[in-house]
Amino acid sequence: MLNNDKKFINCIQHYHNKASDTDLIWFPFKFLRPLKNEEITVALTLKLTLCFTLYTFLLYVIKVWITSQSFHPHDSLMFFLFTCCAFFIHFNTVTRFFWNRRAKKIHSNGENTQ
Repeated sequence: MLNNDKKFINCIQHYHNKASDTDLIWFPFKFLRPLKNEEITVALTLKLTLCFTLYTFLLYVIKVWITSQSFHPHDSLMFFLFTCCAFFIHFNTVTRFFWNRRAKKIHSNGENTQ
């Protein structure tokens, strides 16, 4: 059973890191993407959270403006806070976990990759 769990986690890691290696996932913050052999720190997840939350909120405001919906400050604040929490949780529990697993493996194998 444990061996199957490890295979499953390795499979998820493979596909998550494959997606994370594409430029599109990091748009427009490609400059924040670490090298494959660099670990993602909590400080970086905070930067990612701030950048992606502000970007998503900007898209939300543009959508409200284009569709001529009324702008409600309370709803907008709730959207912003929910988005911020969602990105922070995702970056710390999923992205950081799988990225750092790979970075540690690269270090243990003595590989030097970008």
